Amino acid sequence: MKLSLPISILLSLLTLGLFPACNSDDQNEVWIELAYNNLSVTSFKLNQDDSVLAHLDTVFFSIDLTNARIFNADSLPKGTDIHALTVSIGLPTVSRAMIYFDGKEGRDSVDYLENSTDTIDFSRGPATLSITTYDGQLSRDYSIGINVHLQDPDSLAWGSTAMRALPSALDAPKSARMVELDGTFYCLTASASGASIASASNIEGDWTSKSTTLPQGADINSLTAAPSGLYITDSSHRLHNSTDGGLTWTATGASMSHIYGAYGDEVIGCLRRADGSYVQISYPSATDPATATALPEGCPVEGTSALMVYSTEWSYELTAITTGGRSADGTPTGASWGYDGRRWMNVSLAPGAARSGMSVVAYTGYRNEGFWDVKPYEVFLAFGGMTADGKVSNEMWISFDRGLHWTQGRESIQLPEFIPALHGASAIVADQTLTSTMLSSRSRLWKDYPDAPLPSRASIDTSWTCPYIYIAGGYTASGALSPSIWRGAINRLTYRPLF
Repeated sequence: MKLSLPISILLSLLTLGLFPACNSDDQNEVWIELAYNNLSVTSFKLNQDDSVLAHLDTVFFSIDLTNARIFNADSLPKGTDIHALTVSIGLPTVSRAMIYFDGKEGRDSVDYLENSTDTIDFSRGPATLSITTYDGQLSRDYSIGINVHLQDPDSLAWGSTAMRALPSALDAPKSARMVELDGTFYCLTASASGASIASASNIEGDWTSKSTTLPQGADINSLTAAPSGLYITDSSHRLHNSTDGGLTWTATGASMSHIYGAYGDEVIGCLRRADGSYVQISYPSATDPATATALPEGCPVEGTSALMVYSTEWSYELTAITTGGRSADGTPTGASWGYDGRRWMNVSLAPGAARSGMSVVAYTGYRNEGFWDVKPYEVFLAFGGMTADGKVSNEMWISFDRGLHWTQGRESIQLPEFIPALHGASAIVADQTLTSTMLSSRSRLWKDYPDAPLPSRASIDTSWTCPYIYIAGGYTASGALSPSIWRGAINRLTYRPLF
């Protein structure tokens, strides 16, 4: 940027009384305001070119007059060709407006006043707009950057190697389950040699692993967290509770053949009676199978996803949702079933893939509401699981309405091939704090303008939270335990916030 003040202009300003005293702050402010008014870019946009991108002329650009920068804070889609664009610039009355840029043959320029329809190459970095006032006495340079995402912001990105091994005091665990309770994560692992319970306040932090003695025939995959502690069933369907983080276990006196999860202060599950029928069991309020309510036909009785509980403005009661699993006749389902504290109901109008042992998480997805209006939505993501013929798939399904309608996810959110296809994996969403110094360049904005101010903001966040999806454990089609934890997130959520 440059601002020049010839001596003739200075003398004229002094004569007019604009500078009543030399070297004062007030004088500088008057001069700067005068210069800005004569050299202010009032608008900037890219001209329409559907061969480059539909609705290109609607992309919003920020004009930072203080630092003489022009840029689009929300980057263009990955792969957008920006080597030959035309622009429309709102300028005051000026005698000169030159745009300089790095072209194919070297440094190139466009005389905007004479040839405003000439193309400009932004692909090699920011261009420079140099303007001069009508009287030729003042000039200023603006940097113009066209920011393009280096990756699809709505892709679900995973590291190509596991984040870490499952935390355990065992050398080679054969089964594992991870849950979260009151801000603490617990990972229960077991093998023929014993069992281990590991705990941590952060999945990516330090874990403390201790040996534990489990009930005889304990089903590791039934581990469930509830307000009153951890719960697990055994091979005789007895329900056990631990109030010390999984170190010791006590029989509750209740029985469940399958645990759905925690609903309020209750642990809800089902029990197969001697006649082969299944009934609802709630601990501690309704544990007598003789008086328990029968499950509706088709309701899954094993292999369901972790229970998700939420409140809505349309109901006085909490609603719990589970997805997938197998019904009493062994048939897998892709439907979501809802529970309101009294009864179960199939809520899916369009079920997903029929599998047992699916992993389901509530996460953030995005939809385009307009040309550049991308809005976040709470979505359910369902992946993994075993089909009726014993095959395991990593296919990702998505629901924008809490399980009412499921559709196969687009390619950009599918799990990568290097993550093994699993069933029965623990899936947890947990926030991690990110900082601007932790990130690589994800778009031209942060590479070319690391300190660029944003509209209506005095400063940019240097740290923020990002929700990550963690896949812990799980089993291959052969029944082998995956001994790893994988971490992934929608790219957009890892970007430094714009506003």
